[in-house]
Amino acid sequence: MKISVIIPTYRDWPRLLLCLDALAKQTLPREDFEIIVVDNDPAQHNPPPLPAEVQCIHQPQGYSYAARNAGACVARGEVLAFTDADCLPQPDWLAKGLSMLNAHAEFGLMAGRIEVFAAVENTVCRYENLFEFQQETWVRQMHFGATANLFVRRNAFDTAQGFNEVMKSGGDSDFCRRCTALGWPIGYVDSASVLHPSRESVRAVLSKNRRIAAGFYGHALRDNGGRHEGLWRQLPYWWRPRLFEWLHIITGQRGSNSYPMHQRWPVLGLHMLLHYHTAWCMLRSCLTHERSNNAVR
Repeated sequence: MKISVIIPTYRDWPRLLLCLDALAKQTLPREDFEIIVVDNDPAQHNPPPLPAEVQCIHQPQGYSYAARNAGACVARGEVLAFTDADCLPQPDWLAKGLSMLNAHAEFGLMAGRIEVFAAVENTVCRYENLFEFQQETWVRQMHFGATANLFVRRNAFDTAQGFNEVMKSGGDSDFCRRCTALGWPIGYVDSASVLHPSRESVRAVLSKNRRIAAGFYGHALRDNGGRHEGLWRQLPYWWRPRLFEWLHIITGQRGSNSYPMHQRWPVLGLHMLLHYHTAWCMLRSCLTHERSNNAVR
């Protein structure tokens, strides 16, 4: 078995079925890959009928990173391919990802392109199109890729001992950086792409932002040896104005040139809102010694 596709899901069966339909159209021979769905619902395991060739297991504990580890435990592939239940892998996703890993033995991980798509046209969708899932930038500058499109050699996964299961957000960056530190660097493959739906409301992006801020705080706390003292020194970093990024939006850089000026201003406003919302969540965590939380898995 060459590749094991691992998909965590939490009460998202309709979109999972669309993802499985996309995987059924892969150009890679079917005998070369397996599909493992991990139901992360703590309630009773009662999935709808899935294709016969899809293995479905139940991991009621923890969040999506615990589910991914559970999938990896039963996987037989030499490569683990991670995506999400709401993603639509393109037909050559697996073939391109595997080909790039085979061509570059120096990489233990390979992140692919994530394209955002939306059913509506509004400010939130425009923002997500510009700023969400910047895989190539993340790989080149921060040495990680999102698990919506991530290929991992089995040896690298085992060496790093998988994902940190207690993390609700940021587990992908934590895992990738641990792999890099252990001698398994990450590469980028633009031709292996998946489609990811855009969030469509301010409420939805704020909910995600709280989860991301919790991940940031967890990283900072761990880097500080578990001590809350000293984290205050990092707050100016989170509250600093991001003038160049804001200027880029208005002047048509970072792809915003595809939007007329009257659409760029609302995107700028949302970007500023999310920036200071993250800063507020970090401040609140420092004050309460608790991570911001929400129900999104």
